[in-house]
Amino acid sequence: MAGSPNLAAVNAAGQAESNHRRSRQLSFCPLQAASSSTVWQRLHEDHKRTEFWVLLPKDFRPPGAYAQWANAMVLREAYRWFAQFSAAICAGLWVLVLVLSLFL
Repeated sequence: MAGSPNLAAVNAAGQAESNHRRSRQLSFCPLQAASSSTVWQRLHEDHKRTEFWVLLPKDFRPPGAYAQWANAMVLREAYRWFAQFSAAICAGLWVLVLVLSLFL
């Protein structure tokens, strides 16, 4: 029975670490929601309020519908590339942590 208090302390420490790990995983959910909201807003904002529109001389500005479409497509492709790049890094780090946790 002398080992029971130590075992209880180890179990409590393990549970606390597990809870901390879960809280770190859940902390990315609001970040993802905020990012998705920002992307949606940028894709639907008025094309006349963008740098794309302001930098073009008035003689070379495309019609409004085409400018809106072009702006949304360029932003969509840029955001998609960054999202895929970030997802690849996250997946790689997740696999690294998984492998290290198995051997350490």
